[in-house]
Amino acid sequence: MTTPDMPYDGVVFWNDLCPDGARRFYEGDDPKAFRKEMLREFGFDPAADDPDPAPDERPGGWCEERGWVFTIPGGLVGAVYGSDRWPLGS
Repeated sequence: MTTPDMPYDGVVFWNDLCPDGARRFYEGDDPKAFRKEMLREFGFDPAADDPDPAPDERPGGWCEERGWVFTIPGGLVGAVYGSDRWPLGS
């Protein structure tokens, strides 16, 4: 956990805020390459989320109307969302 006297660390910061993971949007032009990178580098498949979840849950997976919503697993939010390597939105 970061404290005011500690330097900012995006990885620690995001993992502290989202210990159970986070739903994010992929906003890039190459979802297939993004999926391959996530599988290779982090071992999770962003395309595996349910595109039609229960009414009280946010959708996941690929959908023409909303793009790609996926869940970053807990412990990886800082490495994925905290990085500027991929075009992601919240």
